[in-house]
Amino acid sequence: MFFKRKNNKDKVPAQTEKDISKDNRKILIIGHKLKKKGINSFNWYEIPDDLNLADYDVVLIDFSVIDKDPFPEVGNIEFKNHWNLIFNCDAKVLIIGTPKSIHMKGESGSPYGSFFSPLYLLPCTPEWTDIKGNKIKEIDNKYQFYFKHVKEWFFHFDYMYFPLEKFRLEMIRQSLKIQISDIKITYTEIAKNGYNKPISCVFLFNAIDNNDNQNIRSCPVIWLPPVSDDKDKIIYEILDNLFEFEDYIEKPKWINNYFLTSMKNIIESINEIDSKINKLIENKREKIIELEKRTRFTKLLYEQGSNLEIIVSDALKELDCIILNKTIGNNEDIQFKDPNGNNWIVEVKGRKGCLKRDDIRQLDDWVKKLILEENWQGYALLIGNYFNEDIPSNRKSPLTDNEKNTLQRFGFSLLTTYELFQVIQQKENSKYDSKNYWDFISKKSKYFK
Repeated sequence: MFFKRKNNKDKVPAQTEKDISKDNRKILIIGHKLKKKGINSFNWYEIPDDLNLADYDVVLIDFSVIDKDPFPEVGNIEFKNHWNLIFNCDAKVLIIGTPKSIHMKGESGSPYGSFFSPLYLLPCTPEWTDIKGNKIKEIDNKYQFYFKHVKEWFFHFDYMYFPLEKFRLEMIRQSLKIQISDIKITYTEIAKNGYNKPISCVFLFNAIDNNDNQNIRSCPVIWLPPVSDDKDKIIYEILDNLFEFEDYIEKPKWINNYFLTSMKNIIESINEIDSKINKLIENKREKIIELEKRTRFTKLLYEQGSNLEIIVSDALKELDCIILNKTIGNNEDIQFKDPNGNNWIVEVKGRKGCLKRDDIRQLDDWVKKLILEENWQGYALLIGNYFNEDIPSNRKSPLTDNEKNTLQRFGFSLLTTYELFQVIQQKENSKYDSKNYWDFISKKSKYFK
């Protein structure tokens, strides 16, 4: 998947099993060259072509040592069998860095190289914001040692909504050789910033094959922000504090035959909790999408131009009108049919100030053009977001006495976007009668034919 690297004349040979004498786990560090026996470690510039991540039990990848270089000359790196590592529940993966894309140099130093984000290592990628700060709170006790070295942060995760990308799902299917239909995500926050957003998390992924009723759990993927001081020193502290490298003793194979009855009950409880968590996460995902759809109507209160026209069209649909999807000239003005079957032509305007006479003139031009060219019959409506920088409830009347008289003389109605927003609120509270409402609006307007 990720990058293809340049050929390196000084390839570093893979270490053998006998090198890992103190700790039977196979540990891999990428981004640092450590002088510690029993660990395979490589700088970004010396990663061997045949490196297979699935061969390791613990993998630590530090992107922070290269993400500040605008064009790091590390070539294109391919992490072989990386999905097999992620979905090995007995493994552990730790990523250090920010989610931002790293721009690698191309061949012969060309700046037109490839882009790579550390998020590509995850089966699903959370939304994040590129922002900087120094306030850190609610640090998990287990990670206190690490955050003593973090003086500032450069991003935070947002919403924790993980869209599932089809191409990545297909790559995981090919690697695991099962027909995964979905991936569920759980996460634990390690630390938050002053905005109460997570800057560090432990992610867990559950690949689901509905056809065979089979689930494959991932290993924990720990995401840590960059440290502010000695980057090599912190790697040793991580090994000692998180992975207990110094005191680690491999569990014998026969230990799985010995368990307490309480252990079985606890495992069943954990599985039940996981199932409930997955359902809650799915419900949350659906609610976030639903919230985004409803939130768009708040644009009625501040937008202008073509964006306002689009949301006004959506609002009219919400109020049981049928948008006829016609355009006049090169403009986006709206024609619709109300619940009583009446035709309407709409001129949409958004301004920082009050209604202009030119707004009325433009609507008059559209009415005359429709009658002349299409023998059109119906009502004309001006929908305006006037004084759109002011708080809606404090806005003045958009009509001066002159414009009010002009509007009445032409036979047009005026509806502010704030009034439109309030009508949608009435509908949500079951206080909207569509036919009566549009009958009321039409009675204030002239019927053109």
